[in-house]
Amino acid sequence: MHIAFIDHGFHAHTKSSDFFVDLLYDLGVVRHFYIDPLAIAESLKSCGDFKEYDLVIFWQIQPHVSLISHIPRSKVLFVPMYDACCTMTYRWWSRYRGYRFLSFSRRIHKLLLDLKIESHYVQYVPELPKLPCSVTPEPVPTIFVWKRTPHLHLDRLFAGLRAAGIQKAVCHEFSAADQMRDFPIAVEFTQGWFPTHTDYLKTIARCGYYLAPRSTEGIGMSFLEAMGLGLCVLSPDRPTMNEYIISGHNGILFHSFSELKRKDLFGKDLGKEAQKTFVKLRAIWEENLPTLRNYLQSPPEAAQTKISHRRFLLKDLSIKWKERNLPKWRLRLNKQDY
Repeated sequence: MHIAFIDHGFHAHTKSSDFFVDLLYDLGVVRHFYIDPLAIAESLKSCGDFKEYDLVIFWQIQPHVSLISHIPRSKVLFVPMYDACCTMTYRWWSRYRGYRFLSFSRRIHKLLLDLKIESHYVQYVPELPKLPCSVTPEPVPTIFVWKRTPHLHLDRLFAGLRAAGIQKAVCHEFSAADQMRDFPIAVEFTQGWFPTHTDYLKTIARCGYYLAPRSTEGIGMSFLEAMGLGLCVLSPDRPTMNEYIISGHNGILFHSFSELKRKDLFGKDLGKEAQKTFVKLRAIWEENLPTLRNYLQSPPEAAQTKISHRRFLLKDLSIKWKERNLPKWRLRLNKQDY
């Protein structure tokens, strides 16, 4: 089997798609293309016409159907990520009827099935992080805070953490200006990026808590690794985090930082439950690998009957408001946490 893997250019640095590419090598010969998501048409031209491939996978790349009309639909598989497509409406997705999808988000999977689009749902969990030596935990309730978005509202965040009983934060990728702030709890700043991924894991393993670094994720390798290390993850109640975390059982979900003062972080060993969830879901992932490989090699299902877009009008209006307009207004009014 000859496979073309069309990947988001940023993953050449993060390597976050490598686990799936390694799986594809079990199926045949793989050629890995990294393309610019802001110049998809030009990037695809440089990849050739894909005639020699049995399977063409678009990983977090969603080209307009007109750009891939020369590729038989039976050869194409899309793998969207929730954080990159959460603003897309049912009408937008409907143009991909007749194509196959692999969904790492339950929310995307359900939307595609509503549109009678073939989708296979999987929930990925990486291998359990292994540290070369034991790590001494912090003596006080400590959280790891990675500032991956410039809009992270530090005042509201740290007020919420203090009210929730967190006494210290290990702060990663905070700017010089951020470090000059007065914080209501003790803080420790990392110095640049970590020399190795193991150094990063050893640092977060010292903490008992981990703040989800973004409001949405595609899969969420960072918070999943934290769960695997036995940390309690504090996260917005949004995909994909809320597809792994049950608030109050194996982590904490919230709608705003102001809610943290009402959350019980200490009544139950949430980190231990998070690690149990991680181990359980990893075993399910490994158990379901044969089914996934079979799906990748199987022909698509027969085309579905037509659907009426009127059914999804209210859902589309909701998506436009909640995922597009509301965040913009909240940001303008300084009400956005992330």
